[in-house]
Amino acid sequence: MTAALIENGRTISPSDVRLVQDGRILLGAYGISAPTGPNWDPTADLASKIRVDLGYYGEDGFSLTAEPGDNKRFVAHNEDVVIDEDGPGTWAVAFSGIQRSRTLTEAYFDTVVDPATGSFTLTKASVNTYRDLVTVGISGDDVIISHYPRVKVADREAVQFGANAINALGMTLRAFRDPILGYQVKQWDTTLIAVAPAAPTITGTVPAAEQAAAGNVIITGTGFTGATSVKFGTAEASFNILSDTQIVAVMPGGSAGAANITVTTAGGTSTARTFARS
Repeated sequence: MTAALIENGRTISPSDVRLVQDGRILLGAYGISAPTGPNWDPTADLASKIRVDLGYYGEDGFSLTAEPGDNKRFVAHNEDVVIDEDGPGTWAVAFSGIQRSRTLTEAYFDTVVDPATGSFTLTKASVNTYRDLVTVGISGDDVIISHYPRVKVADREAVQFGANAINALGMTLRAFRDPILGYQVKQWDTTLIAVAPAAPTITGTVPAAEQAAAGNVIITGTGFTGATSVKFGTAEASFNILSDTQIVAVMPGGSAGAANITVTTAGGTSTARTFARS
């Protein structure tokens, strides 16, 4: 189960998720445990309210923007540039039109909301509280989970008190490097996972059962591209790859008898095909 399949603390089917959303926003206190990978399951965190589900992205999603640090540039007397580098900078995550909630309100105003009365007080306009942010995106069968372990509200859209705007807040959170985890942002993206090639398979040979030494054997099957070895029993054979589904090999010399065929590629070694040397 992935974080993308969580809605308000309960699991829902992938097909239902795709009908109503493309992503979610999870906000928690600074210092809580980090996600563990693309199959991370936040159910326990949501149930214990360590993290709070802020809901869906707006129609425009959110933006992740790089903000480079200060530039250091030193020029020699002959005007050659000796050093030209930027500081580490930060990443900024901007959301618009997130449905207002107690957790979001506390983050936006850097305050504490009384859950019994819905009241809060403001004594300053600045924000000094760091929080933990996780964003989850889903596209088809792929999931992207981004963890920002140390964020703070940097910019805020004006609160609009209108018929259609009173329940929405927009803000930008700036991601800083966490001194313990050592990163500003960590992302797990299943679209970037390398898929190991499958092992080759042998489905037939010509001749069908046996061949004399130095005779050709046409091997048919799948996944032969890039084959690195063809063996008859334990003896290596010379061979030529005709296509992904066909190889022609030369029966190596040896005693008559069993000489089962195997083909090896980067994906592994095929199951041995029963064959003999005549």
